[in-house]
Amino acid sequence: MGLPIKRGIERIPGGMVIVPLTLGALIATFALQGAFRYQALDLARPGVRPHAGPLLYEKMFRTPYAVVRAAVDTLAEDGKAPWSVP
Repeated sequence: MGLPIKRGIERIPGGMVIVPLTLGALIATFALQGAFRYQALDLARPGVRPHAGPLLYEKMFRTPYAVVRAAVDTLAEDGKAPWSVP
């Protein structure tokens, strides 16, 4: 006579290792994160500069944010942007 939980775990290949590891990862991810788990969704945020410092593409490609923003706005107005609805 085995425990019902143990029988269920043993049905899964590698279950005695996989199930406890998965449960531990889920607990660590969702239960222990507290208020920092999710970032608030603001639909106006993509339209503003992410931060005041230099952005990665500004450093790598020497392209200012204003140039990139103008190009993205042009794509959005033309309906050619991948996120625009036809």
